[in-house]
Amino acid sequence: MNSPDMAVLDVQYLYWCDIQLIGYASGDYFFKLITKSGHEFIYEPGDFGWEYLNFQFHQNVNEMTDEIERSLGYCDYQE
Repeated sequence: MNSPDMAVLDVQYLYWCDIQLIGYASGDYFFKLITKSGHEFIYEPGDFGWEYLNFQFHQNVNEMTDEIERSLGYCDYQE
């Protein structure tokens, strides 16, 4: 569900949970982890595990976009 006030990015993982990144127009965002058994856990700034989850998510997204750009022939980095 995306709107001018809120956007949801749903990442389907094959391991122990799916992750939703939910952001608001204000720039605030949080993660919702949904286990395969249907339990939901919400991580917001300041929660235990937030920094690690935030870092891992950004790292995975950055690696994915780098790989897509390389496969499309876009190279904006120096070797």
